[in-house]
Amino acid sequence: SAIGTTDELSDEAQIDLMTALPGSGAAYPALMAVAMADFMRARGVDTAIAWRAAEAALCGGTRMLAQDITRAPALLDAYRDYRGTTAAGLEAAEAAGFSAALDAALIAATAAARRLGETD
Repeated sequence: SAIGTTDELSDEAQIDLMTALPGSGAAYPALMAVAMADFMRARGVDTAIAWRAAEAALCGGTRMLAQDITRAPALLDAYRDYRGTTAAGLEAAEAAGFSAALDAALIAATAAARRLGETD
């Protein structure tokens, strides 16, 4: 591929999964950024500062994973093991259904991709 990467999938149906996740581009990080900035603004933080805080968390944090995304579970384990403020936030996010919400989003996106690929 001249741009990006290529991977061989074991099943053609997995193309819909690839449309749903990597095909979404920055949509899910953008959704998270808006939620983070909204959280800060709702608590009185100036809008520009709220956006910079969200940028620091999302863009700065993703640089740690940019070269090896498979490190994500170990990174989460390290935050949880430290038992600090981030661990408390991670636990609350999971308890509130963070992973389930992402599953629901990706299931819906995969179904939409499948419908778009159907021929009459």
